[in-house]
Amino acid sequence: MKKDSMNYEDKTNVNQIVLLLGVSEGAKTDILLNSINAGKTVKIPEREITYYDWRGVGYIVRAPGIKAGYLISGGVSGGGSVVAMNLSSITSTIVNTISAYYKYNALLVEGWPYPFEVCSKYDVWVANLSLFLLGYSPVLMVPRWTTEQPPDEKLLSILKEGKWKIFYFTGHGDEDGLALTKEGFEKKRNGGALEASEIQGGSSLYNFRMVILNSCDSGSPNSEGPNLWGAFGISETSQNKCFLGFNGTKTFLGASLFYTEFWFYSVFYPQKTIKNAIDFASFKFKIGLKIYGNPNITIKE
Repeated sequence: MKKDSMNYEDKTNVNQIVLLLGVSEGAKTDILLNSINAGKTVKIPEREITYYDWRGVGYIVRAPGIKAGYLISGGVSGGGSVVAMNLSSITSTIVNTISAYYKYNALLVEGWPYPFEVCSKYDVWVANLSLFLLGYSPVLMVPRWTTEQPPDEKLLSILKEGKWKIFYFTGHGDEDGLALTKEGFEKKRNGGALEASEIQGGSSLYNFRMVILNSCDSGSPNSEGPNLWGAFGISETSQNKCFLGFNGTKTFLGASLFYTEFWFYSVFYPQKTIKNAIDFASFKFKIGLKIYGNPNITIKE
């Protein structure tokens, strides 16, 4: 047989040729038992072909006095099966590509915002969109909507999953904790506040690249317990982590505007550093900003 030739098979030469065909055993069986032994003639290529995810062979079966039948090994419609398998391959490629891009997680928390709720919502949603565009998978939590367990326990259990690269909090707070609800803001009751002593877990528990606390005094030293940056596992001299907080001199509106500018800059210049984004923002909005760790790392890892 010549290479890639079309071969006519009938009862006179079937035993010699069928064994030499580079096709599946199923195709050989169909040719031998269902066609040739029934008195038909088969025209078939020497070998199978591969097209996208499909591999097989097409052949012609002819019976005396009857129109030819055109068959594809496996008994399927080649075009339909190739399209289906090709779409499957394309879908798998898309899913894998997206998964590879959005491989890091960010947790955003909208704490108690009174009296400027609109500002808190605005900057946390800008952060949410910006981090998504930067390749993070952001998750937004609003503790005051939590009903199944105390808000501090819920948030703490989420934090301790240890999968977060970025933590962004906007709302009220001080040097020893974050106000999650109105009760937490007023008297730190009913699980409405998450305190530094609860958070404390260090780098052995958390894997943060960056922690941003848009709350009053979050960057001030805590004389009665752990500092917030240390509780989140970021030391003042960390080389691959950064913590941003305030020392109590900022205004709630100004801080939200500062971080709105910060996140916008980070999206448009993803290879720039945290310090670049800080420098871009208006000076009057970043008064009292405290930085611990290394601001010369990029937000996009």
